[in-house]
Amino acid sequence: GKKSETETSGDKKNEGTKKTETVSNEKSETEINENSSFHVVYEIGGDKTITMELYTKGTKGKSVVDSEAGGMKMKAEAYFPGDGYVYTVTDIGKQKIGMKMKAVDTGDEDLTNKMFKAKEHLKDFEKDGTGEVIGYKCNVYKDKAGNKYYFYKDYVMLKFEGKNAVIEAKKLELNANADEKMFEVPKGITFKE
Repeated sequence: GKKSETETSGDKKNEGTKKTETVSNEKSETEINENSSFHVVYEIGGDKTITMELYTKGTKGKSVVDSEAGGMKMKAEAYFPGDGYVYTVTDIGKQKIGMKMKAVDTGDEDLTNKMFKAKEHLKDFEKDGTGEVIGYKCNVYKDKAGNKYYFYKDYVMLKFEGKNAVIEAKKLELNANADEKMFEVPKGITFKE
C-alpha cells in the first residue's frame, strides 16, 4: 500500500511540472481561429507619432489610427461590425467625418482588410520563410508586388514591409477581453457612402 502511494504522489509531481511547461510556452501554445479575440498595437513607418491599434472579436473588428502632422492631432477609427461594410470616423480637430463603404479588398493598399481576413489572402501569397516579431514566430509571405507580411499562426499580421511603408506590431494581446460595445458603429454621425 505504501509503495503505490509513493508512486502516485510521484506522478502528481510530474503532472504539475507539465502544467508549468505549458504555461511557460504560452506564446507557442495559444490557438487562434475565426472566433478568437486579440488586440495589436502597431507603429507605422518607425514614426512614433503614428500608431494603429487593432481589436478583433470573432468576425467583428475595430482599428484606431492616431497621428500628428503640423501640430494637428488626427484620429481615424474604422468599425467592422460584420455587416459587409466598413464605417470610418475621422476626427480632425473637433470635426468628425463619417464614411461608409463595402468591406472589399481594393488592392495592395487595403491592409486593414488583410489584417482582419488574413487566411483568405494567404492563398494569393508566396511563402518566404519565417521570422520573429516581438517574440512571436511568424510565417513570412510575399505578394506579387514584393510586399512582405509576417503572420503569427497564419492568422494575426504582426508586420508589413512594403515599398513605401513599414508597419510593425509593438504589442500583442491574445484572448483580449474586448467589450461588444467597442465594435458598435457610433450613433449621431452621418455616414456618406
